[in-house]
Amino acid sequence: MGSPPDVDYSRYIPFNDPVYYHPQSFVKNYDDERDCEEGWLGDGHVPLPDLDTENSTVVRTLQAWISAVVKRFKIDGLRVDTVKHVRKSFWPGFVRSAGVWCMGEVLSGDPDFLSSYQPYIGGLLDYGTYYPLKRAFSDGKGNMFELANLLTPGYRSKFRDVQQLATFMENHDMPRFTHDTSSDIAVVKNAMAWTLLTDGVPIIYYGQEQSFSGDGDPGSRELMWMSRYTTTPLYEYIALLNHVRRVSWDAGFGSHLAMVLDVDYNVVIIQKGPVLLVLSNQGSHSKPRSISGQTKFARGTVLVDVLTGQSVLVGRSAKITITAGQPRVFLPHKLATLICSNIAPPLQSFIPRLFSLFNFMSSSKSSSHETERNFWPCGDAVDAQDIVLDDGDFASNQEQSGQILRPPPASIPSAYSIF
Repeated sequence: MGSPPDVDYSRYIPFNDPVYYHPQSFVKNYDDERDCEEGWLGDGHVPLPDLDTENSTVVRTLQAWISAVVKRFKIDGLRVDTVKHVRKSFWPGFVRSAGVWCMGEVLSGDPDFLSSYQPYIGGLLDYGTYYPLKRAFSDGKGNMFELANLLTPGYRSKFRDVQQLATFMENHDMPRFTHDTSSDIAVVKNAMAWTLLTDGVPIIYYGQEQSFSGDGDPGSRELMWMSRYTTTPLYEYIALLNHVRRVSWDAGFGSHLAMVLDVDYNVVIIQKGPVLLVLSNQGSHSKPRSISGQTKFARGTVLVDVLTGQSVLVGRSAKITITAGQPRVFLPHKLATLICSNIAPPLQSFIPRLFSLFNFMSSSKSSSHETERNFWPCGDAVDAQDIVLDDGDFASNQEQSGQILRPPPASIPSAYSIF
């Protein structure tokens, strides 16, 4: 709603009167909640009039509008921008009117401040993870303990539902991961595995698969067609990780939260349902490293790294080697066969290897899409209840009595208008 210095409110249909806006006063302190909610964005050259979301007519019109938009275009989810610039109590009624899952942008890395919005909007862009993620994978300075802390009960207790947090590495406002964190492809792949295979709703921003390296707004809003839409190794890698989500969802991934099995400054081992992740921040020039880690799988389980086809046999622990800083993404053999065609048996000493190979070949022959999948309830159970507060907690009689503005047909510029 940018405009010339002298605001002509008659241009803004249906809110074509100053009564529907907060008085002109530009935001001065972004840490002041009321200033953010009632102040105008922009400046004296390009002012952005701020709708008065305490006005009952504005509230009811916006609710009617979003309901009509969702129904007309069959929208199944909404990303809501600049949520902290509107009073919190406005959002439950808006979300209920939309009737679909909503994810709000609250640009803050403070988990206490960020989490305070979740009861009102539901989903949130996970800036609480974004900053620790970038620090953990920062070239030469990463610390995986900070990242692992995000999966602890203490951190999770700040939020009503961590599964409704939208995890991401990049967006249109921030510098690209390859610009200010690391351009090492091994590090990028590890961070992507965290984004797609731990808790929450993963977001991949266009251009990540092309290794775009913009420096923020507007540098991170590159022209996609300049890439010629190349099918890059990262494009294929993202597709593979998404396949892992699909085949493991009903086997415990979708119903259980991720848990940290082991962590040091450079490596973290995580299990979420049937998915075992071994992630490193050391990069492609690092020396091979062998790890022996406990898992929640039964002894004798064959785990397959879906990125390489290599498999390991779970004993008292699982012995895993990280080579050239590459991530390791393991699934139980039955699930891995839905993704991998060439799976190598576990490497062991000669005699145990004969028995293991026999069992491995037998299980390979019996695995198929028709075979009933196992279930791995590893991690705390997901809470699937509705977390958005009831609109009735906030809706006043005055708010309910507001009008719904509907502009006359002659003033509607498009046949696709929802009014």
